[in-house]
Amino acid sequence: MHYDELAVHAKGHREHRDMKSFITIKKYVLNVMISVDQLGNAVIGGDPDETISSVLGKLKQSGNGNISWAHPVSKLVDWFLEKIDKNHSTDAIEKDEGKNDLRNK
Repeated sequence: MHYDELAVHAKGHREHRDMKSFITIKKYVLNVMISVDQLGNAVIGGDPDETISSVLGKLKQSGNGNISWAHPVSKLVDWFLEKIDKNHSTDAIEKDEGKNDLRNK
C-alpha cells in the first residue's frame, strides 16, 4: 500500500471506531436514563422494574387517551414528554410490568 492509501485506510478505521464509541456512549446514556426513570417510579411507590413513562401511558390508556386532572403532575409530565417525543407514554407501556406497584394495593 502506498502512503496515501494507508492514510485513507487509517482515517476510515478512526471514523468507524469513533462511530462505534458514539453508539456505545449513546446506549450508555439511554441505559442510565431508563434506570433513573425506574428508580423514580420505585421511589414514589411504583413497580421498580417499570418506567414512569409506562405508568403514564397506562393512565392515559385507562382515561381513553387523556390523563385526568386528578393527576396534575402526571398530566404535566406527559404533556412535556409529548412535546419531545410524540406518543412517548403510550409507546412506552410495558404490559408485563406493574405487578409490584405498591400504590394499587
